[in-house]
Amino acid sequence: MAGGVPLSALLPGEQGRIIAVGMGSGRQHHFRRMGLREGKIVTVIATQPARGPFVLDIEGTQIAIGRGMAMHILVEKV
Repeated sequence: MAGGVPLSALLPGEQGRIIAVGMGSGRQHHFRRMGLREGKIVTVIATQPARGPFVLDIEGTQIAIGRGMAMHILVEKV
């Protein structure tokens, strides 16, 4: 889809609508269990320097995911 970027490209305070998650059924299942599904709006709360985690808000729930995981989630900025 046009305009899609990895979640890891968002800065704190930015929002994105998930348009695709991971590759492979195992990774997709893991993301979906965490609430990371296509169509959901995520807000980046904080990022840590270097290889630190991303803290996200998804419908009022905060989760932390690694930068590597964030690279496998495609979003469109909103």
